Amino acid sequence: MKKTVLTLALLLTCLAGFAQTAKDFVEKMKDIKGVEVMTIPKSMMSMAMSQVDDENAKKVLKNIDEVTIMQLDKPSAETLETFRKGISELTGNGYEAMMQANEEDESVNIIAKKNGDELVEVVISVEEKKEIAFIIIKGKFKEEDLKVLQDNMVE
Repeated sequence: MKKTVLTLALLLTCLAGFAQTAKDFVEKMKDIKGVEVMTIPKSMMSMAMSQVDDENAKKVLKNIDEVTIMQLDKPSAETLETFRKGISELTGNGYEAMMQANEEDESVNIIAKKNGDELVEVVISVEEKKEIAFIIIKGKFKEEDLKVLQDNMVE
């Protein structure tokens, strides 16, 4: 019995070691030439709230704990392949595909990690010809909250 429990514990530890989060992905990518990373903690989100007039958007912003933005400027073919592979590995590894859109030279991919009905992490990747943006939004919000943010970002 002890051997079985020990074996299961080791197996789960190994599997957890292979699980990659979006933040892990950013950590792997950040040392590549042309990659810039910026993290905005909850304490700085209040500055963003002061710039927003929409009360619904302010409510959503209050629920965001952290935003991490990774930008790849003129990625090499190898970097681009590494990026795409990383995105692919996230999907199905605790992240659920929410939206994908392709238009001419731009591709947008949104995946999310849920806890019940709540979104706890939303990952947005925007791939253009010479630039890639990868955004991680951590917090607790509903899917409809994303629409509120989107409407306020477009204006």
